[in-house]
Order: sequence, then C-alpha cells, then structure tokens
Amino acid sequence: MSINAADLEWKLTYVGSAEDDKCDQILDTVLVGPVVRGAYKFVFQANPPDVSKIPQEDILGVTVLLVTCSYNNQEFIRVGYYVNNEYADEELKEDPPAQPRIDRIVRNILAEKPRVTRFPCDFDSQSIPGIENAGAEDEMMADENAPAQAMPGVDFSKEQGFFSQQQVPGQMQQGLW
Repeated sequence: MSINAADLEWKLTYVGSAEDDKCDQILDTVLVGPVVRGAYKFVFQANPPDVSKIPQEDILGVTVLLVTCSYNNQEFIRVGYYVNNEYADEELKEDPPAQPRIDRIVRNILAEKPRVTRFPCDFDSQSIPGIENAGAEDEMMADENAPAQAMPGVDFSKEQGFFSQQQVPGQMQQGLW
C-alpha cells in the first residue's frame, strides 16, 4: 500500500481579533503521517490562548477557532468553529467591568456547526492510493453541511484538552483562561 510522500500538517489557530491577524495565535501544530488516502480521526489537544496577546476589546464576544490541514505546505482544508467568550455570571453579563475579569469568563465552542472550506491541492498522485478515482469526494472531504461527527481532525469530547473548556448546559464553569 502506498503512502503520502509528505506528512499532513494540522494547525490549530485561535483568532484573537477580527481586525488584526497579528493577534491570531497558533495554539499547536502537529505532523501526521505517513498516511494513506482516506478518512482519519485523532485527538488534537492544545492549551488555551494567551489572553495577554488579545486586544482587551476582543476578549469578550464571538471569535473563531480554525483547524487547518496542509500537504507539502499547501493548505487543502480549513474547518472553522465559532467561539463565544462570555461571563457565566448574569450580573457580570448585565454590568461588565471596565477591565475584563478573565477568571470569570467561559468559552463556548459551537462544535456542532463547523464551517468547512476546501482548497485545491497538488497531491502526489503516485503516493496516494486510489487517486485515479478522485472525481468522487471521499468521506474526509464530506459536504460542508454534514454533521460535525463526520468532520475530520478534532475531538470535541468534554474530556479532551482545550475543548473541554466548553460550558456544559446547566453547569457553570469559571476561570477557563
């Protein structure tokens, strides 16, 4: 069975500000491979973003978490997840302090509604088994509107690293930074 000539590079990026990409933080990068063509599942854990690198006015509110994958330095898939950073305490929501209280902010990741963008990629046809049938998309490149469990690369289970920082309905979590 043939293998890819190069590893797949997965990258997890937290968008710190919609106005300035210099505030984006690469939380982790991992090389996976060698791999054969197909769908894979793995757990990608990372520490939370460094809040000191996020503009104060962007600490609360909606942002994006990006999971990207590249082959030979060419990005071919980007999965974006909306993230809402807010106070768990209703009193703080209604009357937020001038200086954000980082220890009271919770992060909610909308894991069930990813936004998937695919890009053309020059895969090495000699190293990918089944490339001759590439006209039909495989499971890894599933429809953008497919349920999140069909999406590759990320496990959003409550027990896992960075993603365990979602607010569980009915439970209050604090100090997630």
